[in-house]
Amino acid sequence: MKVTAAALKKLETTYKGYLEGEIIDRFFADFGISFAAGLWAAGSFNDRFVGTGYNPGLDDDLVAKMDRVTQAGIKGCEFHDSQFISTSLVVDKNKIARIKAAFEKIQINPDEHEYRPFRRCQMETRRDHQRQ
Repeated sequence: MKVTAAALKKLETTYKGYLEGEIIDRFFADFGISFAAGLWAAGSFNDRFVGTGYNPGLDDDLVAKMDRVTQAGIKGCEFHDSQFISTSLVVDKNKIARIKAAFEKIQINPDEHEYRPFRRCQMETRRDHQRQ
């Protein structure tokens, strides 16, 4: 986040009150704020109360969720390791490849802090070395 005297002055004029729409993008740019969304928010969104999800029939594929997040104007998304691990606890390299290809098509950025699967091999090698 960047805070300047000029940006702070805008809080009393340009950004006074409730913000919505394109002005939020300008606000984020002026203050150097990056916004990302968890892809769960763009899917069927199931929880312990409604295990089948609040939006039945909605395509829950990761690429479809990325597309919906982009359509909402969000510029980044977060991933978690569990989204790339199969039920047999194996890293799904095909899914990772599909997501990488989707990044070239869909203009959205991964949150580097959470987007670990692409660096997974490096991390495991480093950990194995540390164990020895």
